[in-house]
Amino acid sequence: MPGGRREPIDASNVETALREMDEEVGLVAENIEVIGKIGAFRTLGNVLIHSFLGVSSTEPTDFFLKSEISRVLEVPLSILLEQHQEYLGKVPSIEELIYPVEGNKIWGATARIMYTFLEAVFQCFQTDS
Repeated sequence: MPGGRREPIDASNVETALREMDEEVGLVAENIEVIGKIGAFRTLGNVLIHSFLGVSSTEPTDFFLKSEISRVLEVPLSILLEQHQEYLGKVPSIEELIYPVEGNKIWGATARIMYTFLEAVFQCFQTDS
């Protein structure tokens, strides 16, 4: 989930997200279809994050900007959905909300964004039933 500050060249928060995605992990905006906004989230440092969901028409590369990202985790949605089961019907605190993945812990604002996305996915499955 790359991110960064909105620059004067960005006409919208979506453009900021797409520019940062290109700069930080090499996924070019022209190859991404933005599906919608996940939400706006405040970090503990009071930074407002606008998060969007998109689908890339190209495979990710091994490139990432090491000065901004320590590692890239590719996590199958099925694993996140399985881990999210313990949070269904709850609103966990920022301290409780942790997704363990490949020996790492996804926490903080990133975990809150994932939580919101996964809740929406579960709602879609319930609606289709």
